[in-house]
Amino acid sequence: GWDIVDFEDDSNPHGFECDWVTYKSSIGNGGVDMCVHPFDDIVSNTIRKNGHWNDCHILSRHWDAAVGSVGSESVPTSIFVDIGGNIGSCIMEMLFSANAAIIAFEPNPKNLFPMRETISRLHKSYQARVVVFPIALGSVESSNIIAAANNNMGNSQVGSTVKDLDVEGQKFDEKDKFEIKVERLDDILKPGPEISLVKMDAQGYECKILEGMGKDLASKIKHVHFEKADLFLNAHDCNDLLPRFRDYGFDIYEENDRLIKPEEDYNQMTYDLDAKKPK
Repeated sequence: GWDIVDFEDDSNPHGFECDWVTYKSSIGNGGVDMCVHPFDDIVSNTIRKNGHWNDCHILSRHWDAAVGSVGSESVPTSIFVDIGGNIGSCIMEMLFSANAAIIAFEPNPKNLFPMRETISRLHKSYQARVVVFPIALGSVESSNIIAAANNNMGNSQVGSTVKDLDVEGQKFDEKDKFEIKVERLDDILKPGPEISLVKMDAQGYECKILEGMGKDLASKIKHVHFEKADLFLNAHDCNDLLPRFRDYGFDIYEENDRLIKPEEDYNQMTYDLDAKKPK
């Protein structure tokens, strides 16, 4: 079984460690402690150097467009869902640059540890805005194995091991493989309040996540920011990701807001895209 992450739980059965650094959001808020991996890791290295992870900045801008630019300390007005939370860099961005209520999913215990430690040091008012599920999302309730690349914990994959294209010498060590639980998203989140923004970064598992989202829950989601990385998608026979979004009523855009036409859906691409409901 599994339980929602308890930010007061200090258990550490695997003996994971923190390197504590200072986090600041894209608009300069924060100045708080953040636990990152102490070893060579792409996201942790960047936060150590810059105080944040740049890929998360677009999320607070999308939030402002969807919800309105308001202070991060105001009462949350809508929901942000982070699918593939890693060590929590985008959670921190949405805590300190937006007023989102945050629901996050991160199945890899080696990433969950620094995320939990970071949130545990935040003021209770910030902790109250975050719920973290220590599970993967998929099409059916099941168990699986998650594996992580030795120098990129962001490349944590459920049921497969595909190397990043641009990282030499990458390998998947046995010590970084863990058994995890998989659940359908619509079993966790029942259709209810509108969800303004979802970030989905699942290293090729996106089709299975969409299957487990279901049309009823998808009807409540306004915007999904996601990565289309064919190298990872193909490992899971997910070559129809964009048509699946269209089946749920989304239009697909590049980051420059260029509308992607259906005849382009099967073009090879590796970059961030946005699925938005027509206004």
